[in-house]
Amino acid sequence: MTNFRFKFSGILIFVLLIFANFFFKYFFFTDCSLWYDECFTIFHAQGSFKDMLLISEWDLNPPLFQYIMHYWIKFFGISEYNVRLFSLICNSLSAGLIFLFAKKHFNKQTAIFVSLLFFSSDAFFYYSQEARSYSFLFMLCIISTWLFFELCNKPHWLTMIALAIVNSSIVYTHYIEGLIILYQLVIVVFLFRTKLFAFFTGSLVISFLFTYSLFYHAFEVLKSVRPNIVDFPTINDFKSVFFELNNNYFLGIIFIIIFIIGIILFVINFRKTEKLLRNKILYFILWAAVSYFLIFVISFKSPMFTKRYLLFILIGLYVIISYFISFIKIPSWSKYLIISFIFIFSLTNINYKISKGMDFKNAVPFIKNLQTDKTVTVLQSIDIGSLFAYYYDKEIFKNYHFVTEELGNKNIILCNDSEVVRNFDFSTFNKIILSQTWENFCDPTGTLKTYMDKKFKLNKTFNNYEGIKIFVYSNPNAINLNLSIQQLAVLKMKKKIAYYENKIRSDATWLKQVKEKAEKNKISLDSMVYIDALYLIELEKNKK
Repeated sequence: MTNFRFKFSGILIFVLLIFANFFFKYFFFTDCSLWYDECFTIFHAQGSFKDMLLISEWDLNPPLFQYIMHYWIKFFGISEYNVRLFSLICNSLSAGLIFLFAKKHFNKQTAIFVSLLFFSSDAFFYYSQEARSYSFLFMLCIISTWLFFELCNKPHWLTMIALAIVNSSIVYTHYIEGLIILYQLVIVVFLFRTKLFAFFTGSLVISFLFTYSLFYHAFEVLKSVRPNIVDFPTINDFKSVFFELNNNYFLGIIFIIIFIIGIILFVINFRKTEKLLRNKILYFILWAAVSYFLIFVISFKSPMFTKRYLLFILIGLYVIISYFISFIKIPSWSKYLIISFIFIFSLTNINYKISKGMDFKNAVPFIKNLQTDKTVTVLQSIDIGSLFAYYYDKEIFKNYHFVTEELGNKNIILCNDSEVVRNFDFSTFNKIILSQTWENFCDPTGTLKTYMDKKFKLNKTFNNYEGIKIFVYSNPNAINLNLSIQQLAVLKMKKKIAYYENKIRSDATWLKQVKEKAEKNKISLDSMVYIDALYLIELEKNKK
């Protein structure tokens, strides 16, 4: 009867933790705009599995999360609420799972402490409200760890297969979190049990069969140096990212002190500690501390030392910190006092007003309100097109392969620098709106803004929206639109030619093919682009 009550209380707390985390984070769920990474995921999840696989190859991120989101948005739609709901559910389930895991494999105090740390974490709060893979990965890492220690306790082929599937899912979602598979191998070696080694090897073989096609791309990740996206780390980054992960500097220092004290006590009591428990402690030390150092070192080859890539470390850190607090030989009330202080202080340091760095949710309706029939809108940069379309017209956003064309039909053009606008016919537009995002990255010398300032008259500037600058120009050279039918037809033809020329020039692969044709025909690139534009217009007519 006592055992039943013990199990029932554990399940009840598990359910309460799920609901508490869900509703705590739910109230701030759709306050902020989607940002580029979220929109990138949702947008490409609309494509076919082949499309998503191709995207994952050049984006250097495995495709499993996009596969899941592909079906999620089919069932639930693409509203902010719906696309973020999956992450919130995974985050909430993680809160319950980590409690049950800690309670079973360590002790009740560890379970309570880790639950409070998880609930009050600013990082977990933030990423519970983002349509990206991180919350899903937290859950997978907890499940993988649970299955692994179940395999250690009692090797069984069903556990082996389940572990293989979960570990494969981790690698198929994000490469870095695959480090926990390495730590599992370390523990298997330390435990040195023949049966366990055989079962874990079987798990690795199954995982390899699932993920072998990704291994090449994993090596590509390590070889790819992309300092313009993520900078190479510095010693200052090594310190600042840790404190940022742990809400602030003060809490980071507290965790370091507890970690050091715990390590000392662990070493002192090493021989007295049961072997499997020793290896559990070692596993979480590797997960929390070694991962941090290892990713820092790897980042000198392939920059990845950022908060979002290091998030999974917090699971390991919170478990080992919670266990070390429970392990310290002081009265229980003192331990609860320490964790209560950390919990309350953490809650007060959560940034409840989440910002994603780009407020398209409010900026796009503002731009839309400024537009008239005689307005052209220039978006800088090209990558922002799908995010702009999401808030401009979701039907355009859903037209996966033709978003650029659909925006073009609404007199919205995409460019990174001045090359596209120099070839665009502005003569029929008396108002031009320029919206800039990431302008320093895609156009460091400011060629687009310089061109616009020279050619048009700047009337208003708006900097009200985070991550977006809006400039409204008038066109002193706009032609009189009260023209004959023949003149309007000519202008319409010019506009179509300019549209297709812009489309060709904005596609690097297409432009390369046109250059080859120009060289073969011994004519200029501009002439070849013009000819191809006429050909496309003719194709359009024939389709009608």
